[in-house]
Amino acid sequence: ALPGFAGGWQPTTVVAARSGDLAYSIGTYELSWNDPTGKRVTDRGKYATIWRKQADGTWKVALDMFNADAPASQ
Repeated sequence: ALPGFAGGWQPTTVVAARSGDLAYSIGTYELSWNDPTGKRVTDRGKYATIWRKQADGTWKVALDMFNADAPASQ
């Protein structure tokens, strides 16, 4: 529902548990979209994600969190 939405992330660290069933990644992200006036808005920051391996061998996110580099606008 955000016009012009685009985004991505760049992992800087990925670590898997020796057990092979948990892993985490940390890194940076960037999101962009157009505000109601059409002006481009960009949010950059850091993220951390914990992954859990499923019984079928796929990986699913167990926890995902992020915080912006810039202070929240009022």
